Amino acid sequence: KAYAVQIFGGNADVMAAAVPIVLSRTSCDVLDINGGCPVPKIVKTGAGSMLTKEPERLYAIVSAVKGAVKAYAAEHPERPEIPVTIKIRSGWDAQHLTWKEAAEAALGAGADAITIHARTRAQGYEGKADWGIQRQLVEFVAGRVPVFGSGDAHSPESARRMLEETGADGVMFARGAMGDPFLFRRTRQYLSEGRYDEEPLKERLLAGFRELELNVADKGERTACMQMRKKFCAYSSGIRGGAKLRSQLVMAETVSDYRTIFASYLE
Repeated sequence: KAYAVQIFGGNADVMAAAVPIVLSRTSCDVLDINGGCPVPKIVKTGAGSMLTKEPERLYAIVSAVKGAVKAYAAEHPERPEIPVTIKIRSGWDAQHLTWKEAAEAALGAGADAITIHARTRAQGYEGKADWGIQRQLVEFVAGRVPVFGSGDAHSPESARRMLEETGADGVMFARGAMGDPFLFRRTRQYLSEGRYDEEPLKERLLAGFRELELNVADKGERTACMQMRKKFCAYSSGIRGGAKLRSQLVMAETVSDYRTIFASYLE
């Protein structure tokens, strides 16, 4: 299946240098630039939402990454040139809505698609996403590149509403897919058939353990198990006696702990 790798940074030269690293180590089909993260430790480096605030920096970074992708493809004909996309926010805060300037910079630099999370950096993940801004971006871009919407899309129904209300070409799920990777499958079924099937509990839990396994290999058991506590609460949603189960999950420290907690559901 096609997938994208997202990179972030505030320096155009550093971002360009990251391109051959990503392309040589992965088989990604798209390279996405993070221009929306509101987390302070990211923003203070000039990355994330700072790109939406500073369109000139955004332009330089997108242009540099595009150039690096093109150069890599020229040197490695077995690895065709891939699209470079960017995700932005609606602005820095309510008084500085710079989505239009950011989008214009992205287009000028050659971005192949734009995703907008229609919250400001100041909002973080709070409040309501302004789908009206998504619609305005679609109108502004006017078909020059695909536009994807993000923010408050967390179910097949909300995804369809976003598409209908904004005219976006697609939906980017974010937090809604954490602990629920089947959201994509249900949404595709809903958009094509007007209905969707819920996954059996065992299938959901097995997916959770697969994610845990990958995280353990990448980060070590302790860190992976700590990070999976909240996600397993999502994977196991709907189980009778959920409150008691969650009280056990937030104390899990090893893979064995999780297997013991879910043993009766995996038989």
